[in-house]
Amino acid sequence: MTQSDFNKLKAAGVKTVIVKSTEGTDYTNPAALNQAKMANKAGLNVDFYHYATFSTADAAKSEATNMAGFLVKNNVSTKVLLFADMEDSSSYSVNATANLNAFWSTLDSFGYKNHGVYTSNSYLYRDAVVKTVGQSRVWRAQYPYTPSANNLWNTNDGAWQFSDTALLPSGSDYTGYIDVSIDYNGLTEDSAGTNTFVTTTSSNDTTTSEVTTDTSATTNTSTSSTTKKASGWYTFTKNTAIKSAASDSAKTVGTYSKGNRVYYNAEVTTNGETWLRYLSYSGSEHFVKIAAAKTTTTKPAASTSKTVTKNETGTYKFTKTTAIKGSVSDAASTVGTYYKGNTVNYNAKVTTNGQTWLRYTSYSGAQHYVKVSGGAATTTSSSESKTTAAAGTYTFKTTTNIRTAASLNASVVGQYYAGESVYYIGTVSADGYQWLKYLSNSGAYHYVAKIG
Repeated sequence: MTQSDFNKLKAAGVKTVIVKSTEGTDYTNPAALNQAKMANKAGLNVDFYHYATFSTADAAKSEATNMAGFLVKNNVSTKVLLFADMEDSSSYSVNATANLNAFWSTLDSFGYKNHGVYTSNSYLYRDAVVKTVGQSRVWRAQYPYTPSANNLWNTNDGAWQFSDTALLPSGSDYTGYIDVSIDYNGLTEDSAGTNTFVTTTSSNDTTTSEVTTDTSATTNTSTSSTTKKASGWYTFTKNTAIKSAASDSAKTVGTYSKGNRVYYNAEVTTNGETWLRYLSYSGSEHFVKIAAAKTTTTKPAASTSKTVTKNETGTYKFTKTTAIKGSVSDAASTVGTYYKGNTVNYNAKVTTNGQTWLRYTSYSGAQHYVKVSGGAATTTSSSESKTTAAAGTYTFKTTTNIRTAASLNASVVGQYYAGESVYYIGTVSADGYQWLKYLSNSGAYHYVAKIG
């Protein structure tokens, strides 16, 4: 598109242009910078979006770093609204909420905290990604192509993309299709206006003087501390304490184990020691001491109990909200959550320190663990018959109950309404109906009867 094209958009009443900046971990749109500058020159507000392909939290952090690299390199204002484009099936994950929150947290660490989600009704984990920002900050795609003013859709969202086949006015230099949207609540204008780019004069290095208090003495000592802006991944070579400040005497708030990774946003040098600073999921800044200094290690408490893994399979139904862990430990990273009534198919039972855990394989291929009450897991058998592997999208014609099994006697866990859609992965013939089987946001299989 040319400057003349952007001028025509402005003249037609368009207020905001949303430009693709990045995709995945290494792609940057080569036209993004020039498009944004031409839009600003035409008097248009500019937002950016990242096309997401991540299915794990680590991949989400890497993709956010790719987007942040584009933003920081080009001095993009931290006021700019940034969308995560959640539409690719490669991003399907039972941990979709946690993954997208990891994406947001990484952008936050670079100062970019103005977020929105682009998605569609057919996206499998639509509700899971919407909850990371709230419905008023959702830009939803659903195409009637030519909506009428008295029949607008998705009015509870922030914005609605109603067509991807619009054309610029006759005589424009660009003759291809463009996406067009309606902003309902000012979401897309909640940005930097025409001041998309800013000029920064701050140095990468800042030196400060701080006073630290030795809790074992009554005197204060002054030390020099240098904070250098840096970012990247660090893999721990030993168990390392997480501190609330760059000091051995600071409060310990957790532990990284050997082989764990952290994405840091600064290096702090103090008293000859080097610390990495990072932003935790709670929004607090945490610190870990690394390289060239003695690292505080956390040793596991002595225990006489053994860990016993018994290979057995079954289905467990949760009776309460339960954290999903990366290993058999309450201190391990939480990678997701199961809720009361959800089920999981496990492949082993692990007993350690008087606790019983179930192990299962997640969709990413990783082994995950859940601690179960009293160590009791129940095995259930399937009552399905004539199950056929199939996939597609079904649009409901009437209000339809969502059930935990392909049976009219199964528990109802929700409803779909006329006009809504679901992406199913199989069909089941039972109780005189054809049932559609799909994977819910919680990771449990749900079923809906195909009516009409």
